[in-house]
Amino acid sequence: WAISWCFLCAFVRNTVICGTLMVRVRWIAVSCRTLMLTRGSMPHTVDEWPGAGTIRRVNDIVHTSISLPPPLDVIVDTVEFQRLRNVKQLGAAHHVFPSGNHSRFTHSLGTCHIAQLVLERLSKDRQLGVTAEDCICVAIAALCHDIGHGPYSHMYDGSFMEQLGVGGQWTHEAGSKAILRRVFEYPRVAAVLRAHLGGSDEQRYRRNLEFIIELISPPEHMLGLDGAWVPKGRPIDKSFLYDIVSNVHDGFDVDKFDYVLRDSLLAGFGIRFSKESLLRVVHNIRVLPCPRLGIARICFAGKTADELLSLADSRHVLHARVYQHKTVGLIEAMIVKAFVAAEQHVQFRNKKGERFSLSTMHADLDVFCSVDDSILQIISTSDQPGLERAKAYLRAISERRLARRVAYVECSPNQEGLKDISKDRNRVSKSLQKKLVEVGRAYGVIDDDVYVISRRIYSGLDGYRHPMSEVLVYDNKEERPVARRLDQDWLDLRASQHTTIVSFALYLSRDLEEKTIDCLRAKFESSLSEYGIKVNRSNEGPSPKRKKINENNN
Repeated sequence: WAISWCFLCAFVRNTVICGTLMVRVRWIAVSCRTLMLTRGSMPHTVDEWPGAGTIRRVNDIVHTSISLPPPLDVIVDTVEFQRLRNVKQLGAAHHVFPSGNHSRFTHSLGTCHIAQLVLERLSKDRQLGVTAEDCICVAIAALCHDIGHGPYSHMYDGSFMEQLGVGGQWTHEAGSKAILRRVFEYPRVAAVLRAHLGGSDEQRYRRNLEFIIELISPPEHMLGLDGAWVPKGRPIDKSFLYDIVSNVHDGFDVDKFDYVLRDSLLAGFGIRFSKESLLRVVHNIRVLPCPRLGIARICFAGKTADELLSLADSRHVLHARVYQHKTVGLIEAMIVKAFVAAEQHVQFRNKKGERFSLSTMHADLDVFCSVDDSILQIISTSDQPGLERAKAYLRAISERRLARRVAYVECSPNQEGLKDISKDRNRVSKSLQKKLVEVGRAYGVIDDDVYVISRRIYSGLDGYRHPMSEVLVYDNKEERPVARRLDQDWLDLRASQHTTIVSFALYLSRDLEEKTIDCLRAKFESSLSEYGIKVNRSNEGPSPKRKKINENNN
């Protein structure tokens, strides 16, 4: 009797538990063929994961359906992960884009889904030796890469910490690693993880957990000065796995794939990059040696270069038009002021009775994991003495009593003398704001009348290089393709290295008189000139409606 080759492959894949098995079969019309599977070989689809018979399916607005096989479902059902339901993906952007109120929870699920697509594609190449354990580790890292975000996402570990002078001392990546280590120790989670990531082999199990942690924030340089491989979770021949969740080489990773699609859709903002673009890119990736480093990297088909460029361009546009929209930036600055005003009055107590403020709560994970975006509602409704000023900021946001942008100046780090303007922009903004308030004292100006907000818009990486300049592509028509960089002519034409824009905007209270506004605007522009920033007269004067009101008042 005869059996089909597909049936035999499926039987062996589902039956082999350990060791290496080689099967040779021969029958009519089929020449002698060989099938080799090593211990822990990865099935082609998520449905074939170990224990996949209990897969949880989640409906999703971007990806239609997301699969959560064990142990992903167990991690999702922890307090730490469920907290992400109440942390907005876009921070304060929902005040301008009402439908953009989705959470880090849905983005994390979407990132995990795209990671599964990439893993399914890579596991089809048996020469890579991608195992089930590799895939589970990468999927967990993708799922939990944002689990350490504080209230209002990037605003917490970004502008809020910087306002208090402690910026950079703690990041959401560090928080994700710490929280994930905590989740790993839960008995229910640990039991499922051990069943999939090492069993009774403690060393192997711990190495897998460390691999997950490394994937969330890989080292910037994979090779040391002596050329030695730096990561500990996987050997150098598995280096391509570190490109999936957080790609330090070119920035094209599953995190970016999801947030660009999700944020644009839910903010109602059209972009070039689409779900079809994503699938075309993923279905044409392969692993090849990097010509410069010699390590295995994820490479993209040359025919998908335009799709990747559209992703970089879409990110640039989203930052300019959504994430750092002029009104979004102002509202976030007001929320930061509310947080700073509440810093000494809102306290959180841990199990030992120790007290923590908003800026120090990350030091205790029990406290940190109990705080989400609802903190604004707590401040607004609290009868705690000393919160009057914080409440005033939040009330002004709710009532749309916002300052008006009266001046706006752009510059580029590529201009002569402005190389460090990107990293110095927050210091420059603080200095300008302080100077303008001092000048305005003579006109009755107070601190809350003046906002100087800076922003940096770029396509990815460090802001000095376009991500397309670091992408590795291959020709899918070549029998033995090799990785190469895109032609310089192509880059010069389509992906300029000079796309970074740094800007400074002056916002003033609508209650100020026009002569006061003119004075402060002039001081703002002259102060920027002192930093070497060329100022072109902006068109941020009063709106026609405002002009009419002023005329009636006069």
